[in-house]
Amino acid sequence: MFVTLFANAGDLATGSKIASITNTNSNSNAFVIRVEGGTGPCVGKSIVFPLSIAGSQSIFDKAYAAALAAFAGGFSIRVHNYSDDSCNQAAYIELSN
Repeated sequence: MFVTLFANAGDLATGSKIASITNTNSNSNAFVIRVEGGTGPCVGKSIVFPLSIAGSQSIFDKAYAAALAAFAGGFSIRVHNYSDDSCNQAAYIELSN
């Protein structure tokens, strides 16, 4: 029998494009993207990537760099939250052509 520990975790946005990106969220250690298109509970909303949710500063920095690359290059993205479907605790971003 297979049981997932992350039953409520999921993709916040899939096949979306970044419409805007900010370097902080109310002067906290987080960055914010707003996505358009695609599917998911956070499409058309702000998605926050807090440093506290990332596994390390390096992972956080890579996520921010990936978001900037996706925004500049017009790539489609997938954003994931490992704990629930909250748009305020994103941790993972994947770019695709």
